[in-house]
Amino acid sequence: MSENTTPEQPKKKLSFKQILESINKDYGRKTTFVTLPSVPIDIFFAMLNAYMGVLSFSLWHFFMCGYFIMLLFIRLGVITRAGGAFFSRDKETRLYKNHRKFHISLLFMDVILGIFMYIMLQNRVQKSYPLFIIFFVALYTLYKVVLALINLFKAHRSQSTIAIELRKIGQVDALVSLLILESALINRFGDIRNLVHYRISVISGIVVCAIILIMAIAGLARKRQ
Repeated sequence: MSENTTPEQPKKKLSFKQILESINKDYGRKTTFVTLPSVPIDIFFAMLNAYMGVLSFSLWHFFMCGYFIMLLFIRLGVITRAGGAFFSRDKETRLYKNHRKFHISLLFMDVILGIFMYIMLQNRVQKSYPLFIIFFVALYTLYKVVLALINLFKAHRSQSTIAIELRKIGQVDALVSLLILESALINRFGDIRNLVHYRISVISGIVVCAIILIMAIAGLARKRQ
């Protein structure tokens, strides 16, 4: 007695174009994919500032090393926790808890940033940058600011908590990059001991810390949907 069996059809492999199209349609995946190149950039800047800090015994460079390490861990934390939530039985609860953890991390980083800026400004710490470093920082800052402005409202419209978190990291990165560029320009072409330049640094520092604080508190106050 013979049995009629239907041969199994081989599974079609997705082409590279189809993979890109699926990433582009899913805003959360698209944001994660676009964020990945920032990881090696964070590592590079952390190592560069650590190296320059050791050479010059500079508190500024040691702090910048610590800042990029914090930024790296927060960024990786969002990505890894998102992966854990995907395999969780209660995905919505896990995503909500991850959202709160992210904003607590953001609040902690804001406090550290504020303390460091207070120490640096109170002691009028000066930092001298070569022109090519200032040019490189300016390009990096422009890239971060433009990217943050483009994606300012897209993440919130998508209702993806992962996308919102990653975009907030990009916005914080852009704000701090502006502070770094401002500091580099003042110390290169001005004098932090000058009252006008000092006040500019204080006001811009307070504004940036206040914006990050509002972002963190607003995220913690967000009710579960």
